[in-house]
Amino acid sequence: MNEKYPFNTLISKYRISAMGISMVSIMLYHQNWITNGIFFEWVRMLGYIGVEVFLFISGFGIAHSLAKNSLGQYYKNRVIRLIPACILFGLCKIALSYIPTMPPMQDFFLDLFSLSHWYIYAIVIYYLLAPVIYKIIDKRGGDCIFSNNYCHIYNNLFLAI
Repeated sequence: MNEKYPFNTLISKYRISAMGISMVSIMLYHQNWITNGIFFEWVRMLGYIGVEVFLFISGFGIAHSLAKNSLGQYYKNRVIRLIPACILFGLCKIALSYIPTMPPMQDFFLDLFSLSHWYIYAIVIYYLLAPVIYKIIDKRGGDCIFSNNYCHIYNNLFLAI
């Protein structure tokens, strides 16, 4: 166990599980069949918490990556993670456009700039700002968990604007 920062070790140990639970809560939040009643309010609350936990843990992973990699390797890793997901998303969207009940392809391009893809924009902001914020915090002797929190706070402020 990391004696200087035991919290970091705990996050690392349970990171995948926490992200999985967060993803399930976010997916439940986005299900159309859960539309009313007290159950809906409970699922909605879990969806909001899931987003916060997922972003927090993502920020922790970003800070950890910055601590162990050069800036060039950090950005290379980010591109390698983002590009395949974006390509897969695009291919699925194109394939689904051939189903008669799906909206036409021109809606796909308009949809790319809608708020429904806010997470993509948020993670890009994380990726771009994290090295700067991490460097500032690291110079002051802060733990990477604090760098993550500053990235998370900045991201929430940016999304609120």
